[in-house]
Amino acid sequence: MPVPWEAVLPFAIATVMISAAGTLFSVSQRFQNLGKPPRYGIDSWDEMMMKRDKLLTGHVRGQSVSIPFG
Repeated sequence: MPVPWEAVLPFAIATVMISAAGTLFSVSQRFQNLGKPPRYGIDSWDEMMMKRDKLLTGHVRGQSVSIPFG
């Protein structure tokens, strides 16, 4: 059974566009999380620590051992 070569170009274009969209979404999500992977299964302890990190560093994914002045 021969390969329909006229269908290869649209298939390649669709594959590249879907791959590019997925990659851009992943990069955008990691950029918003300071380069860290997304969190799953967040419980009340994690929420409390995220609030603390937000107060200390200004970002829920930032972590610091020093307390800011003021």
